[in-house]
Amino acid sequence: MTRFSPLRHGATKRWDDCGTRRRGLVFLVILLGSLMPCLFLQQSFRLSLSREDAQMSHRHWLTSEQLQVLNVFLEGAASQNKEVAIVLAGKSDYLVEEYDLLANFFYFAKDAAFVENLLLVALDSATASKAAEIGYGYVYPFFNGSVPRTEAKYQLLTEAVDLGYTVVFSSLEMVWLRKPWDALGAGQSLQLIQQRPAAVAVPGGPLKSTRKLQESGRGGSRRRLQEGDQLGAGTSVAFLRPSKNTLAFLRTMAEAVTSYPGVKEEEVLNAVLKLADGGGSDPLPGKVSLGGGLTWESINRGRFWDGLAEVQPEPPTGGDFLAGAFDVSGGSFSPRNVRYRFREARLWSADRALVTCLRSQGAQLQQMAEQGGKQQRRRRRGLKAEGGACNGGRGFMYYFEELEHNGLNNQRQELRTALAMAEYMGRTLVLPRFYREHKQATPVLLDYFFDYDGFEAEFPDTLPGSMLEVLFPDWEKLPIQNIDISTDPKPPPDAPWLGRLKNFKASRYHFGATEEEVTEWFGSNSDPLLVFYSAFRRFGQFKDAAKQLAFDQRVYRGLAPHPVTAALRNQTVDALREMTPSNTYNCFHLRRGDTFLTLHPKYEKSMEEIVDLLKVYLPPEEVLYISTDASIEETRVLFSHGGYKEVHFLGDFFPAWGWNHVTNENGEETMRLGQIDQAVCSQGRLFVGNLWSTFTLHIGFIRRMNGAEQVCQDIYAREEEVGPDFVFY
Repeated sequence: MTRFSPLRHGATKRWDDCGTRRRGLVFLVILLGSLMPCLFLQQSFRLSLSREDAQMSHRHWLTSEQLQVLNVFLEGAASQNKEVAIVLAGKSDYLVEEYDLLANFFYFAKDAAFVENLLLVALDSATASKAAEIGYGYVYPFFNGSVPRTEAKYQLLTEAVDLGYTVVFSSLEMVWLRKPWDALGAGQSLQLIQQRPAAVAVPGGPLKSTRKLQESGRGGSRRRLQEGDQLGAGTSVAFLRPSKNTLAFLRTMAEAVTSYPGVKEEEVLNAVLKLADGGGSDPLPGKVSLGGGLTWESINRGRFWDGLAEVQPEPPTGGDFLAGAFDVSGGSFSPRNVRYRFREARLWSADRALVTCLRSQGAQLQQMAEQGGKQQRRRRRGLKAEGGACNGGRGFMYYFEELEHNGLNNQRQELRTALAMAEYMGRTLVLPRFYREHKQATPVLLDYFFDYDGFEAEFPDTLPGSMLEVLFPDWEKLPIQNIDISTDPKPPPDAPWLGRLKNFKASRYHFGATEEEVTEWFGSNSDPLLVFYSAFRRFGQFKDAAKQLAFDQRVYRGLAPHPVTAALRNQTVDALREMTPSNTYNCFHLRRGDTFLTLHPKYEKSMEEIVDLLKVYLPPEEVLYISTDASIEETRVLFSHGGYKEVHFLGDFFPAWGWNHVTNENGEETMRLGQIDQAVCSQGRLFVGNLWSTFTLHIGFIRRMNGAEQVCQDIYAREEEVGPDFVFY
């Protein structure tokens, strides 16, 4: 039972007992956005604070009675050493469809064995009720709607530390894998987590190994933050041990966020730290003077598994990290998207029921297989038939990601086919990994290339790829299904799983299997999981034209580009349209690089011949935009001499702010760049491409979905050779 200790205002021991006068602290942060444009909004502001020379004011934000109530909750939740974890939560933290961070935080806090020392500050009655339903033991009601969330945070933290409690503050986006104070307790009394790394601008220098931007891009370049770079402080985690240092910081922050409600908390925090450090260099890494001899210490971001990283490492384990970090700075991830990241990290508690069900079923199937006999085989078939009961009556499907053929257009086309097959077979698709660079093992998640909100809205019945090994630990021992379409990608001859390969010959070859063939081959298969070698072009179209059109429209909406990619497309398209009174331009996709010329010697012609061919379809007097993997400047000169007056490329309009979005940590371009080229071509009045290229085919697909009058003209006029069954994707 919680012991109630009545407190009178001022009767409890405080940690700032020294009598000195206040002195003024005034500072100005100028052009904060220009210093770290990817970490802060481009906003400058003036923050004025004051304090006595050696003593902060004794201001309390809670009344004497409110302090008594707060202390009751703190005393109940705290350990014998007066250690307590504090989390703030309001409606926005759980009332976004199934985005239930409250339950998720509680689940893993229980796993990490500190849920008994957890105090949830509920900012509204609905949150308090929800928390009680979940099982939170201590829920402090702070239902003052007139106090903004950030102000409430620092006011309550100040009062808790002033009452003598050692506090670990955490946002709900952290998934703790160990007790936080066990790892942080040996450090300084004031510890703040580092900001999440992001890209920063640096002057000069071209981008590396880019044809699209290097030769025609303008301005300097950018790079990503690397080891040794200085980072500011973040707001998602703080360790607060009672001391004059800690209280000075908390009271300063409480005053600052109250005085400047329109400024982001992270900006205010780092401005305060710069002021306290004399306004000099960046405060991190290490310990920094906070004025008056006060110090603080950074909590190394490397101790937190970054669930929002571009290239995804293996999901975390408790022994390696303090927590999984999903704290979003700047609102760049939507709630659905963050939930997807939790799930890919295997840190979403709602998935545990599915894991438990499938593992139990797997154990039963294994036991029956070992026992043998006709009766067991019948029972096993019956159990497999109802295996989808763990997933609403649906089995699962997965396919290998082929690194050798991992161009983005192949990846997108393969996903489209897998979604269609899974839907036709009544199975849930386990999402594959995607790759950031061509023929390089740099795995990224679906949201790197595509707008995840749009994808989930159109294809909700999918599972994160990392769940495969959790749900099916022995999946690599299962049979491998291969629909043979007589073209690449083909199973490698030295693959260790060739003995488990089951081949099915598609009668229509590269047009993919028909519905009848899929039904014949897999319709009676009741295995919980079907694993395919590849999905690239393995399934053609639905027989029902209306169903196919509806599916195409879902693919169009569900695989829309990442929002930043779309913004870069819009900026380029606007710039092109402004160059002509007709507000239009034409586009040509010139495919020359890689092994394309050697693979298609029958058709490919010289650049000079291509210029002459293009004039038949695209008037030289109109603005021409070229998407190509050839040398930009050589192509510009060639087409200009061939009679085209206005020849442009992506780099002519590409803004400096977008370079980080399309390059990796070494400044090398990723396949996002080609996505923008495709999107720009999709908006042109006329489009000419190469039907032997999946890059061209996807541009044609976008144009068809956009309702363009002219979809795609092949530069070599091979439409009849392609045939009516060829699918634009």
